[in-house]
Amino acid sequence: HRDLHSFPTRRSSDLVDPIKRRLVEEHAQGLLEKRFRHKGWKVADTRRGNPFDAVATKGKKTRYLEAKGTERDGVSILVTPREVRYARDHLGECVIGIVSGIRFQPDGALDPSSGTLATHNWDPDDGVLKPAGYTWAPRPGA
Repeated sequence: HRDLHSFPTRRSSDLVDPIKRRLVEEHAQGLLEKRFRHKGWKVADTRRGNPFDAVATKGKKTRYLEAKGTERDGVSILVTPREVRYARDHLGECVIGIVSGIRFQPDGALDPSSGTLATHNWDPDDGVLKPAGYTWAPRPGA
């Protein structure tokens, strides 16, 4: 359900490889969920039909998790208008995890040891939001 910054747009002569995109998305979500579970949160995958990828709960606290993956540096990522609206409506409850530097092996398999996860409180207006879809970058120094 997302377009990722690291893949060619439909304007390019190459079409996006949906298998590769799915591997990147799943890897990013797996790393984000693992980090929350490691910190004692219960995490449920909620990708289907929601403007977030997972729900994490710990006691009475709830966090809505959005995972983004890229082969690039992760300085900015594409987000959808629906994701932006949801995050604005649930300020303080949304976390975005950006996994940058994802690599593929020569045989086309995703390198499971690749990728660096950075998490941010997901406030679309506390960063640089540009219409493109949208791109969002964490506030410098955050």
